[in-house]
Amino acid sequence: SRAAFRHRHRKNFFTCTKKSYKFFAHHMDSADLVTVKGKGLVFKTEEDCKDLLAEIDAKPAASKIVLGGNSYGVEAIQIISNKIANLPLVDADFSDLFTGKTREEIPPAVQALTASLKSELIHSVNFSDNAFGPDGVKSFIDFVVGNKTVKIVNVNNTGLGPEGGELLASGFRGFTVEEFRSEEKEGRVPCALEQIIAGRSRLEDRGAVGLAKAIEEMQTLKVLRIPQSGITPKGMVPLAKALAKNPLLEDLDLYDNNIGKRGTVAIVEALKVMTSLKKLNLGDCMISSKGIKDVLEVAKGLTELELLDLSYAGITDESLPVLTEIIKNNANLVKLELNGNRFSSQCMEDIQELLADLSREAILGTLSDNESDEDDEDEESSEEESEEDVTEAISKLKI
Repeated sequence: SRAAFRHRHRKNFFTCTKKSYKFFAHHMDSADLVTVKGKGLVFKTEEDCKDLLAEIDAKPAASKIVLGGNSYGVEAIQIISNKIANLPLVDADFSDLFTGKTREEIPPAVQALTASLKSELIHSVNFSDNAFGPDGVKSFIDFVVGNKTVKIVNVNNTGLGPEGGELLASGFRGFTVEEFRSEEKEGRVPCALEQIIAGRSRLEDRGAVGLAKAIEEMQTLKVLRIPQSGITPKGMVPLAKALAKNPLLEDLDLYDNNIGKRGTVAIVEALKVMTSLKKLNLGDCMISSKGIKDVLEVAKGLTELELLDLSYAGITDESLPVLTEIIKNNANLVKLELNGNRFSSQCMEDIQELLADLSREAILGTLSDNESDEDDEDEESSEEESEEDVTEAISKLKI
């Protein structure tokens, strides 16, 4: 089904880039890692934290901590935060901590955790899958304002909302909560982020416009993943223009937003300068029939692409020659998603045969949800036949 495909697809797309994987693999030695990930433990009191605190004490050089998949009370978070403040953490994974917690409990917990991190060392912070919303963001701002060391911020599925997204982006630009509405740039030091992961957090246009301002000022971004964020062309146009100022971008995921006609024009222009792009996901983005042709044309020049997702993009047989060029000219491509488009059976066979001839069949994802014009004709024919059957049946009725 389409839903099942989306689930599998999202899992595959969020695989780290090779470069990121190598970085984090360096920090995965047992002496470098403190983790209680996914153990389903409940931490409320100091007694509950005893074993975790002992592990932290036993690993004074730990550079990574993973706390997710457990339940933490505010008191426990404060106790743990005081302890991890002694660690030279580079990577802090605080994802999935606050299930079942009230809105009032989360901000002080977020503030305690971020206050425990040494700003001169920390490289990556992950608060994904925590429903902290705008109030949680306010507790996060002091950490990001003026921080030049942190490179990766993951707030995927955190319920930021438009206000929270705009507020966080303002923090990236160097503004405190009190200065949220200020546009004075003098003396501001924006973050030098390389990765922003903020999908499924209801950014909408307001959050996207705020993020665009931050990205334009940083000009250091390599990864932007904001799928399923409710962004329309109003937010997508300024975002695309900002991305054009970040030519080092390697990974762009806009899956399941409403790019529209104006947004597509802006995205195409931005893609022209993204010569380092390795992953591009524009699946299910409501791109126009002309727009997808323009996307395909510019994709021919993106020869570093390893993943290209244009699922549910309205591509037809007419674009087969361009798809052929993309496949033939890009030896780096290891994943090509074209499901949910409007190919004929013959066109799908041609794509599969081309890949077989190149011994690259494995790069193509499923085509099980293809919506070809043939299907429309079959449906229309079926409807006509059904109408004829009904008409014939009625004529035989004796009234």
